[in-house]
Amino acid sequence: MTRFVYHGRDAAGQSVDGTLEAMSPALVADALLARGVTPVRIGREDDRPPTWRERLLGGTTVSPTDLALMTRQLHSLLHAGVPVIAALQALSRSTTHRGQKRLLAEVGSGLQEGHELSQALARRRDVFDGFYLAMVRVGETAGRLPEVFMALYRHLEFQRLKARSGEVNRLDAAGVDETEDLLGGDQARRKGGVESDRVDEG
Repeated sequence: MTRFVYHGRDAAGQSVDGTLEAMSPALVADALLARGVTPVRIGREDDRPPTWRERLLGGTTVSPTDLALMTRQLHSLLHAGVPVIAALQALSRSTTHRGQKRLLAEVGSGLQEGHELSQALARRRDVFDGFYLAMVRVGETAGRLPEVFMALYRHLEFQRLKARSGEVNRLDAAGVDETEDLLGGDQARRKGGVESDRVDEG
């Protein structure tokens, strides 16, 4: 078990901070959501503390961990029936992270201009890679965005854990299986290769 520190917001928008022991950040996020707390940031207690500049700016770079958590939150909100634009606005209100606020604002602006979500996300290819964009495009076409965001969250979390430990665990295979189910046989084999090239820049 690993001890994680977290920062979140409750239903009233109040800041909630604390620590939890769990096997992964995913389980911490699930535990917080079950308590009615929307997680904003989750990290290992023994991770490097932020520098004074990061604390001052509130963070301006969207890290892989930030992206995974934001993806998990989008799944939860969309699964609950919240419209995409309202979900982005809710996430923006719940975070103090400058980089995430800017990112959410840019994506929301793209949607309000009439672009599809995948096109709005494609404006920030520094955060969203071709595979992510292709998966969102599939979710839009199939009407399965909540499921796609959960599959993407698991994919991102497994990649992060593999990068940290250098190990391939059996859950990674489960994540690949779920991705194949969503993409369909032929699309899964391409895994964002050809498909990602078709995502419009907006």
